Amino acid sequence: MFCKNCGQQIADNAAFCPSCGQATAQQSAPQGGNTQQAAVNQIFNTADHTAEYTQQDVQNGKALSILCYLGFLVLIPLFAEKNNKYVRFHVNQGFVLFVIEIALGIVSGVFGLIPFVGIAIAVLSSLASLATLALAIMGIVNAATDKAKELPLIGSLKFVQ
Repeated sequence: MFCKNCGQQIADNAAFCPSCGQATAQQSAPQGGNTQQAAVNQIFNTADHTAEYTQQDVQNGKALSILCYLGFLVLIPLFAEKNNKYVRFHVNQGFVLFVIEIALGIVSGVFGLIPFVGIAIAVLSSLASLATLALAIMGIVNAATDKAKELPLIGSLKFVQ
């Protein structure tokens, strides 16, 4: 049997998916397009840590948490709210994203100088920039809606504790 939500294979008698926690029903293996949908759902169904933080921390840190996803502005909440665990969560998410943006810029700059490769690098760099922009928007939306949800693909990385 396969989970209808995330596509993970689960025991036939399981009441809940061990991967995502979705209640199960008697389901068959995903068919055709459902396999791709399950893969996409699994990528975007990231861990939600909201319950780990107090409502006071969330309300006090909301504005600074939004700043965490605006490039180098992640440094402001990093130093301004050292004791707010909710802000620290978003600082980590934003800092990981910022480091990835810097690394992509360096790689793009170095490989962009190579003849005949520069065009391909420019295209890949543009796509990567769109991806980081999408992740930043997801982070801002999470922070603005009082959620501590990991970003897809990079959210489990920890740089700041």
